Amino acid sequence: MNPFTKSFFNVVAVLNLNNGIKENESIIHYDSITPLDSKVHNNTTHNNTTIQNDITNKNDTTTQENTKIQYKFFPDDDIFGLPDFEKYRNVSFSGEPYLKECLNRFNERTKDKKIVEAVKGLSGYIAMEPLGEIDETCGPAPLPEVVCSNYKSAFGEHPQPDNKKVGILIQFGFDVDILEVYLNEVYDVIDKFFITESVVIHSTEQQMKPLMWEKIKYQKRFSRFADKIVHFIIDDSETKNKNGMWVSEVNQERLRWEKFLAWNEENKFFDDNDIIGFGDADEVPSRKAINVLKHCSGDYVSIDIGSQFFYGTYDVIVKPDWPVPDHPFSLGDPSFFTVRSAKNFVHGNEYPSRRRGRSGKYIVGNMGAHLTYYPYIPFLLNKYVVCTECHPFIVNTTKSMEEIHEDVVQYSKRYHRWSPLDTVKSSIQDLYFIPWFLKCNPQRFPAFYHNPDPRNYLTKEEVDFEC
Repeated sequence: MNPFTKSFFNVVAVLNLNNGIKENESIIHYDSITPLDSKVHNNTTHNNTTIQNDITNKNDTTTQENTKIQYKFFPDDDIFGLPDFEKYRNVSFSGEPYLKECLNRFNERTKDKKIVEAVKGLSGYIAMEPLGEIDETCGPAPLPEVVCSNYKSAFGEHPQPDNKKVGILIQFGFDVDILEVYLNEVYDVIDKFFITESVVIHSTEQQMKPLMWEKIKYQKRFSRFADKIVHFIIDDSETKNKNGMWVSEVNQERLRWEKFLAWNEENKFFDDNDIIGFGDADEVPSRKAINVLKHCSGDYVSIDIGSQFFYGTYDVIVKPDWPVPDHPFSLGDPSFFTVRSAKNFVHGNEYPSRRRGRSGKYIVGNMGAHLTYYPYIPFLLNKYVVCTECHPFIVNTTKSMEEIHEDVVQYSKRYHRWSPLDTVKSSIQDLYFIPWFLKCNPQRFPAFYHNPDPRNYLTKEEVDFEC
């Protein structure tokens, strides 16, 4: 059980999961429990579906003897379907939120340019597991049959069926909650995750930061993925280039590739024809996209995922500077190479990495989500300190938590070209995508749905760390 469950129910007025099926949900019955890395065999009949499905929801703990397991899922063709999140809108609390005391300390440290202390002070909140329990009755929709000829924008005029391993190099800093969404989304179709983390923040000063994966890897929400995760640590002694605004990111992208090559040379896990991807922890490809990359081959050096660019919440859509062709609301990340094409890509100071729509080859069709600026107060304030192009924000702690949340969210929103979802739906029909775990668990990720996060309201007695 979540160690904060008792506190959570003291803080939140009502948080009972409604296991009923809503209009935009379907039922799926899994006839058997078999390994996660197997293929899907579909035998579907309308929305009330019985299928032979070899992909198991990893959250499930049912034994082999239980042959009929019922899950809710959101159908892929209901593009803009959302969970019932309004019932998690009310939060009550009886004591002073400890976060306010921590924000006062954060303000002081930031003003004094004690960035290491400021970042460390909020890291306990960032590492804290969400208080909403996982909805075990909701899972991913079954993967559709892969028809490679439908993806000529990625594989050229003559795509061929294939079956390859897929790995992904994930640049990770503090996106802990989003990493949980990421791993749940694609665990069953990715063969290895290489979580790459630096000991310094993304700034020209390169101040030290805590290694967040070391803080969270034994939490139940992450330990279930341990068999597929390799953790690469970028030490400050390894960085060659120490000048320039983007120095930390450039060093990290080079070193993660070099570490992957060394790891693969030792382990002989990936062949040259297998696939390796590059992206950040908040650039989440869909299961469908990875399954297509796994099972199709063609003429390409790299392929970009045309991802929907969200700013914080489900209904704020950004028009980025790095789209894939003909899809202005997309972000062309993450990017995928064959191992061979990635090796051949290295020249001068350029290494295989995110191509940001420049590959010329791309996949669209509700295939990914860039979940940036997740509006959890400690995470956002920390981001304003550590991200390359950001500036620290000093919080007015005399305000209510609701007002503080609004101030923190709006601080950087003005710098982005964003639109309300309802005004751009016709332009993003083939882009809009929310990962299944985020849809299934609005109680766990309330801030994405404009709801208060109960972690913000815990008292000092209800947390197990000092800020």
